[in-house]
Amino acid sequence: MQPSYQRFARNVSALKSAGLPVSPPEDPPTRNLDGEVLDLMCGFDTEYLSYGAFADEAEETLFTMVPARSVVALYLAASRSKDPVMKGMAADAREQLEELARRLMGRAIDKKEKRQGVRR
Repeated sequence: MQPSYQRFARNVSALKSAGLPVSPPEDPPTRNLDGEVLDLMCGFDTEYLSYGAFADEAEETLFTMVPARSVVALYLAASRSKDPVMKGMAADAREQLEELARRLMGRAIDKKEKRQGVRR
């Protein structure tokens, strides 16, 4: 048994032997962090955590936290947005995705031509 439970059990025994009512220990109150979470989601620092620290951790874990392909779909949707802020934020990612698409297409074409015996 953990020491805190032993202490609780002793206290319960003492209360019962004294004929006093015994109530279970109260759960600690839960913190409401909704405001802090909203601040982080909007790009602001909080009293407990800076946006930079949050963003760094999110960058490292994002791809394991969301369903496959959703990040790419999100960036592409943002790059087509009518909202100039969203479109601007996604512009660099869009350029990188277009470059990746060109490289992958080039490799696929080379592979297909190699199988077909086509020489350039």
